[in-house]
Amino acid sequence: MKKATWFSLFLLILTYITFGWTLFEAEINLYELGAIITSIVILCLLFTTPINQLQKPIVKWFKTDVGTFISILLGSFLIVVIATYLNTFAKILLILSATTLVRMELQTLGIKNWSAFFILLITSLLGLGLGLGIHYFIEN
Repeated sequence: MKKATWFSLFLLILTYITFGWTLFEAEINLYELGAIITSIVILCLLFTTPINQLQKPIVKWFKTDVGTFISILLGSFLIVVIATYLNTFAKILLILSATTLVRMELQTLGIKNWSAFFILLITSLLGLGLGLGIHYFIEN
């Protein structure tokens, strides 16, 4: 892989290491960790799914008045949650930015969607595990 790809993968791992470190300090239980890992898998799937497959249900949703109204209500609620938990949202935004950078690098290299999914997933979970593990061994 190119030098720029390794750098973006390093940034993604570093981002997830800090996220794992933060999770360890929060003393999460196994159910919450399972939900976080499931969210990471879904995030990697969303970043590797072709846009045209995501566009059809979204356009269909916004063609109805009820769908548009519910979307506006959920958007307003999301803005309130973001404003309330700005520190947490900044961490999530950092994760999304790092994942986007790696996905664009992999797309530039011409790597297929499933390969890109597994690269993103392995890199993300490796960083999360390293963050949890490093904090655990430093604390003990």
